[in-house]
Amino acid sequence: MNYKKLGILVLGAGLLMAATTPFFINNGKLQSHLNMGGFKGTNSASPSLSGDLATKGYVDTTVGGAGTVTSVALTVPSWLTVAGSPVTSSGTLAVTAASGQTANTILATPDGMTGAASLRALVAADIPNLAASKITSGTLDAARIGTIQTTADGGSHSLKKKEYIVLTHPHSFEGTGAVPATTNTTPYFGQAVFAAAGGVATNYVEYTLTVPEDIDTGVNLKVERFKFRLGAADTGAHTYVLTMVSGADSSTYDSPTLGQTVNLTFAGDASGASGDVETISNVILTNWNSNVTAGQLWRIRLARDGSDASTAISFSGPLVISYGGTQ
Repeated sequence: MNYKKLGILVLGAGLLMAATTPFFINNGKLQSHLNMGGFKGTNSASPSLSGDLATKGYVDTTVGGAGTVTSVALTVPSWLTVAGSPVTSSGTLAVTAASGQTANTILATPDGMTGAASLRALVAADIPNLAASKITSGTLDAARIGTIQTTADGGSHSLKKKEYIVLTHPHSFEGTGAVPATTNTTPYFGQAVFAAAGGVATNYVEYTLTVPEDIDTGVNLKVERFKFRLGAADTGAHTYVLTMVSGADSSTYDSPTLGQTVNLTFAGDASGASGDVETISNVILTNWNSNVTAGQLWRIRLARDGSDASTAISFSGPLVISYGGTQ
């Protein structure tokens, strides 16, 4: 017998198909091998084989190749456009996003339900729950904050705030250069009258108070405003000097050593007239925050430097100092 194994391919009606059982050529006829022990008979309906199939056990063939269509079209949602539709022989269907869509819309499924995705406005339900650390700028409305219970009230939060000390009148006067205004019918009664000449050691007033209990020593103190009155027509520059001491218990009350000097400078008023109000503002009190202790006696000295350019007396006015508070 002449056996040639065909493998798993069968040729029929001009088509190449996969066979589920190995086939063999037996003397020009197609037979199957149904078990490993040998042939189980022959297929009497098998066709006679000739040509390459009879001699080689296979047939050369070419499958595939280019083709054409008569008409193929494509439809897409309104937020897309199609170019090249329909294709009537050969070609490409190109899909792009349509222009002219409503601003600030997103591609999403319907709000709160399943459905096909489409363009729509963003809604709150589209935003996942975010950690507070994701919010890096902006200001929260008071209604969004709710109630904050501070540690002072038994809570777990520290409330940072800006507080103000308003020193309206001095408590003591140096008495040589700086003296009190004693005419009780004047608006500046009780204020200091600073001499136009003389050094800071003989031309000052002092304020006595305690360091605020809620002071946050991590925040700089600042002169927000110092108001003073010109005692005469005056266009010259003024210089005032602030010093202070925060004194612990058992330290001297009467004559403490003051330090932490900060100058308050006024460039002058080109049209300054007698009785005009002038202002020095926004001066950082450098190192004051690190040299005070809550609850201690606090002595603040305000002096006029008579060596400045002004040759006229001046009157003290309110001194406003801000500090960081915590609760």
